[in-house]
Amino acid sequence: MSCKDTTANESTVILSDTTKDTLPALDSSLVEQVYIIDTLEQSLIAAGLVNVQDSIPEIFIDLRYSDTNNFMHKDVYGHLNRAYIQPDLIPDLKNV
Repeated sequence: MSCKDTTANESTVILSDTTKDTLPALDSSLVEQVYIIDTLEQSLIAAGLVNVQDSIPEIFIDLRYSDTNNFMHKDVYGHLNRAYIQPDLIPDLKNV
């Protein structure tokens, strides 16, 4: 299978299931970040909680327990790096 690269040099990249091919470096501004919602996050959403940054994009979130930078020196939340709260708290938080 081959695909055409749309960058200025118009090179062709050949992909193979049997060999390891080196792909050219991608411009990071063109790559969409993929965020996988794990079981913990799914349970928060199922409980009706909302991601704070979806409602208030300019807010700064620092989840200390989703990293080892806390007094326990342990990542408690695993892959979770979004803050979830009850939706009725969003208007109050916007006023802070």
